[in-house]
Amino acid sequence: MDKQKVYIVACLLLLPLAIAGTMVVLPSPVPARSNYVIQQSLDPVNVPRPADYATHPIIDIESPADLAAFPGNGTPTNPKMISGYSFTGSYTPSICILIQNVYNDCIVIANCYFVLNGSDSVAMGVDASNVVNLTVTNNVFSANRDEFVGVLLWNTTDVAVSGNVINSPPDAGTSTGVEAYMNNSRLSIVGNTILSPHVGIFVGTSTPSNVNINITGNYISRSYRAMDIYSSQTVIIASNSIVKVDPNGYPIGLTGSSGVSQVNNTYIAYPSVTLTVWPLTSNVLNTSSPVTFQGNCTGGNPPLTYQWTCNDSQAINSTYKSTVQIQFSTAGWFKVVLTITDADGDTATANQIVNVSSSNTSIAGYPLEFFSLFAAMGVIFVTWQARRKKFGLTT
Repeated sequence: MDKQKVYIVACLLLLPLAIAGTMVVLPSPVPARSNYVIQQSLDPVNVPRPADYATHPIIDIESPADLAAFPGNGTPTNPKMISGYSFTGSYTPSICILIQNVYNDCIVIANCYFVLNGSDSVAMGVDASNVVNLTVTNNVFSANRDEFVGVLLWNTTDVAVSGNVINSPPDAGTSTGVEAYMNNSRLSIVGNTILSPHVGIFVGTSTPSNVNINITGNYISRSYRAMDIYSSQTVIIASNSIVKVDPNGYPIGLTGSSGVSQVNNTYIAYPSVTLTVWPLTSNVLNTSSPVTFQGNCTGGNPPLTYQWTCNDSQAINSTYKSTVQIQFSTAGWFKVVLTITDADGDTATANQIVNVSSSNTSIAGYPLEFFSLFAAMGVIFVTWQARRKKFGLTT
């Protein structure tokens, strides 16, 4: 009986050796992975330059009397106009246009260029507090530092921030495109392009709240957080494009807010890719059967391009498709790598390591090694039966 047990153990030990010639796709020693590479914003925005505008020193408006130098009479049909200037926020404090305590005059800030590279703690393009009837439209805010606010609002009513381009350096640490800090009502933030901010649009603080906020049609790219909405009531967030939020951030954060409507917003993530591998004609990878590798991509701005590489340089017959067929020329271990690049130049990669047998002869699409398993099992079974008979163990 002890000898019988020995033979049974031997059979179990020989079984993996018989299977060795029939391995299919094996996992990579490092699991197949997907990563992304962030590049500076390549959004197709034709941004004008400061030389296109008349240079103007900082503007400090602290009462209606300070508006006398600007054209217009302050009515809705003939507002006070601040237009066609370029500003450099390199002073202390680093505020290009400061407006305070203006309740009865309509003001429009339009077609200006703001260079935000101030030496103070935070550079600001437009800082408005205790203001009614203000429009900030079609301006360019270009930051050369990572601490800035394009438009900052405190205690305002009937303000529109529309059609502006706010461009940050990459990974801008505390930058915000538009910030409505506290106690703002009837505020419209519409159709702005905000590139590479830390926070695209920030509305609210703990108290008091903001009321009747319309955030529509904005394009926010490469932010850490696209929108943060705190302690606000009756908020419409509609038809915004939120592109490539940092994986550690989030698109829209809502804290302590009520009556928030989110409609038709679109989200595009950084590209991510995985690989699927499957033989076309059999369940075995070998040099006589082509193999299909399929790239599955999520995110990324289309169109996408595909680049396949393999350390069997003769294996890939087409490298610019999402799916390729590979005919391996020799046996061994091979690493297949797919790199996807989107329209912004961001990339994602995935790889898979496979083991290919040297079978050139097959039966019904299966290499002969596949049948060695059954032959080995048959030899083991016959030997075992002979031993049982020898020792009188048969019934």
